[in-house]
Amino acid sequence: EDPEDMVAPEDLQNQHLIQEFGLHPSLEELPALILVRGSVKDAVRFVGIPDPVARKPPDWSDEEDGDWEPPMLLEKNADILARWLRLNGVYIPSSGTIFELDEMVQRYLKHGLLADFTAAQELAGGKYKDEVQAPIYLKLLEKVKSQSKGSEYVRKELNRLDRVLEGHLSPEKRKEIDEKRTILRIFAEVA
Repeated sequence: EDPEDMVAPEDLQNQHLIQEFGLHPSLEELPALILVRGSVKDAVRFVGIPDPVARKPPDWSDEEDGDWEPPMLLEKNADILARWLRLNGVYIPSSGTIFELDEMVQRYLKHGLLADFTAAQELAGGKYKDEVQAPIYLKLLEKVKSQSKGSEYVRKELNRLDRVLEGHLSPEKRKEIDEKRTILRIFAEVA
C-alpha cells in the first residue's frame, strides 16, 4: 500500500469527518484544525496566519515582483492558534494579557476615540492596577498615542525586542521583554 494513502488507526473512527471536510486521508494532512461556525460549508481550515508584524519591503515593486503577501506563520502553538481564532471572529485572550484591556486597546486602535483610550487607562490604573501587565499597557498606549503612525511604532518595537532577545539577558529581563512582546502582539493585530 502506498504510504501516501495510509491512515493512522485512530483516524479511522473519524473517516466520515475526513470525507465531510474534503481532506486527503494522508498522514501529512492529519490532524487538521477546522473551525466550524454554523454549517460545515462555512468551515475554515487552519493553513497558517499572515505574520502581523511583516511589512512590504520598501523596494518591493508589484509590477516587477508581483503582489506582496506577508509570510505565513504555520506553527500550531497556542499564540498562533489564538490569533487564528480571533481573525475568524472567535475571541480568545492571549496568555499573559488582560482580556478587557485587549478589547479596549483594539477599539482605540481601530477607531482612535479618546474615550477608549481613557477607558483603557482607567482599567489599567484601577481594576488591574495590581496586575504586572497593566503598566505595560499604559506605557504602550501612551507611545502609540504620541506617534503619528502608531502602527509603525508597534512594528518597529516588536522587531527591536526580537533583536534584544537574541542577546545575553538575565532570566528576569527576558521574562519582562517577553511580557511586553505578548502585549505588543495584541496591538499589532489591529495596528
